[in-house]
Amino acid sequence: MVNCNAGHIWDIDIDDPVSVSKSYIEGRKIANEFLKGFQEFLPETYGNARIAITAPLMGIRETRRVKGDYVLTFEDYMARKTFEDDICRNAYYIDVHYSKAEVDAMNSGKADFESKTYRYEKGEYHGIPYRCLTPKGFKNMLMAGRFISTDHAVQGSTRVMPVCLCMGEAVGKAATIVKDMENIDVHNIDVKLLQKQIVEDGGLI
Repeated sequence: MVNCNAGHIWDIDIDDPVSVSKSYIEGRKIANEFLKGFQEFLPETYGNARIAITAPLMGIRETRRVKGDYVLTFEDYMARKTFEDDICRNAYYIDVHYSKAEVDAMNSGKADFESKTYRYEKGEYHGIPYRCLTPKGFKNMLMAGRFISTDHAVQGSTRVMPVCLCMGEAVGKAATIVKDMENIDVHNIDVKLLQKQIVEDGGLI
């Protein structure tokens, strides 16, 4: 069995079922082209290969992001910045794929883009502040996951499961604090108390 995380499909409108359906059709065509390539160029290994399954869901990396009290930026990432209201650490690399326009420009020789991947050294990290989880304009809502308040580049790092898990834990703990407030407002909780609870349960800040 061989698993291939391969192929790109651009310009999908996640809010349009027709657009999403077309992307599934295109993705399965691409998978079949990979199979034919394996059979042609590696016949001894893949001559009798077949497709067992394609992904049940389209792997869309980025849709909307919600603007919070703080927008985490690529400059923060590069500075290995930590904040007084950190709720977790993140060390995952910047992993942003090229857009269709960028690929077309490179293929036509009109542009030569540098890699959009950037990795920390061992032991390096940045913090994610609580303010990235508190959306502007809402007093009773918290965010966790790939749509938190970051710029496009940093979303390529903070979208991954380990840090999303940590953000989800922080949001759950914050919710228990908020529910006991006389005037519920996620923007005004005792962040030190939240951090204390995170650390007591083994979290790293």
